[in-house]
Amino acid sequence: PPANVLSTVDPSLVRFRAQALQADLPKISSAEAARIVPPPSPGFPIAGGVSATMTVGLEAHPAERTVTLIATPQASAEWIRPGVSAFLEIVVRGTEGPALAVPRSAIVQDGLTHVFFRRDPADPNKAIRVEADMGVSDGLWVVLNSGVMRGDEVVLSGAYELKLATQQSGAAQKGGHFHADGDFHGDH
Repeated sequence: PPANVLSTVDPSLVRFRAQALQADLPKISSAEAARIVPPPSPGFPIAGGVSATMTVGLEAHPAERTVTLIATPQASAEWIRPGVSAFLEIVVRGTEGPALAVPRSAIVQDGLTHVFFRRDPADPNKAIRVEADMGVSDGLWVVLNSGVMRGDEVVLSGAYELKLATQQSGAAQKGGHFHADGDFHGDH
């Protein structure tokens, strides 16, 4: 029997197939833009995504309650090849103009609040704890509405350790007890 010796692939015909929840169909159909991005891993730039045109496919999967999305990259990139896994980012809501965003991993949760740390401009060996006033997020980046300005350095590596050192919820309480009349006694 004859064997395949060579396969030819036209990279301009590569399509990206993704699955989306049926419940998200109203948001997806009015999407403003789409991007195909590589998974976060060493060697791939963070901003290595490629703009794409996206259409909702003809097939749905009732058992998973998903629909197929087909995206066509508008440009080529080194990592776009048949069989390579990636993510499809669909813009359903955004900011009016440019906004300051930080990596989502720089924000840590302390009890019910989210916090981040920025380097003290007066003393680079100190970090300032700031409650995060978060805006829209794409899962990798999150917009900060306040607490940070252009040029501020946000702590990324070590944010969790800083949170533990400055933790406010669950902090050790002084020992003691309350009496029925509401008086607190810490000495006996």
